[in-house]
Amino acid sequence: MSEKLSCPVVRDLLPSYAEGLTEEETSRAVAAHLEDCADCAARYAAMTAPTPETEHREEKQVDYLKTVRRKAWKKAALAALAALGAVVLGALIFLFVIGSPVNENSVYVGAEVRPEQDVLRIQYGMTDSGKCFAFLHTQSEDGIVTLSGRSVLASPWSKSGDGWVDVPLSETREVWAFGRLIWKDGVRISREAARIFDARTPYVGNAPAVGQLLSRLEQGKDLMPQVPYTMELQTKQEPYGVTIRFSQGMPRYEMDKMEQGALLLLALVDNLGEVRWSCPGYDFVLTAQDARELLTQWQEDWPDGTERVPWRDIKEYGKSVLGVALLLP
Repeated sequence: MSEKLSCPVVRDLLPSYAEGLTEEETSRAVAAHLEDCADCAARYAAMTAPTPETEHREEKQVDYLKTVRRKAWKKAALAALAALGAVVLGALIFLFVIGSPVNENSVYVGAEVRPEQDVLRIQYGMTDSGKCFAFLHTQSEDGIVTLSGRSVLASPWSKSGDGWVDVPLSETREVWAFGRLIWKDGVRISREAARIFDARTPYVGNAPAVGQLLSRLEQGKDLMPQVPYTMELQTKQEPYGVTIRFSQGMPRYEMDKMEQGALLLLALVDNLGEVRWSCPGYDFVLTAQDARELLTQWQEDWPDGTERVPWRDIKEYGKSVLGVALLLP
């Protein structure tokens, strides 16, 4: 568009020009005309100047956006608070109402025979004074009684952390309390017996396993002298053996404690044939055959010998936790 535009033409184009709707060449021609024509420039300025109504509309739009943002923020905050509240409520319900399963490490259990009532009284209690039982479930089937439960944090509505339950002796062969066998065929199964039985091993040549078994015996009651020792294994020819050398002398009655520990070693290491133990001044040995003779003597000498010592083969005692319990002092 090489010719200059006249005022009437420019005035017709101003509305489209103001809205940016004219072609590029037309826009340049209109702009050139406005530079030279004060009257058309004044009309254009008046046309594009903001009016009070426009300003009010823009202010309303800004206020609306602020309101929308404020509401969105409130909704987000409420949603976050609701989520946090749900998490806290769920945690409180779990800690004080639902709880977690009770296991053998979180509860102490005892068993006492009451012959006058022909019952076995099972006493139990939480080891953590800040916890109590949410509920206790007792199930009996085919002579096997099972106790289970859940523990929660102590609260005004849950305060009991201990209790007892009676089960009929004549109908009970085994009692399992919170995952652990505590009674079998008339014999109490202590936690110590279970720990020692769990350390059994088939091979005397497995030094770490034999060492762990000795450590469990050392922690037991009257099973080994409480004196530092070294261990030697004999695995070249039968009878395979274990030798325990105590580093210092001790009275004979202390060394005699090792006899019970030696019986347990022979029972719980399948291919072990003899156990030797010594200290300055004493030297002892117990073979599998010696153990048979000793068990036979106990059967004959004790009034309830066949009940206390049902087997003469020492290896039979290593096949179950009941056998270990029978060998414990």
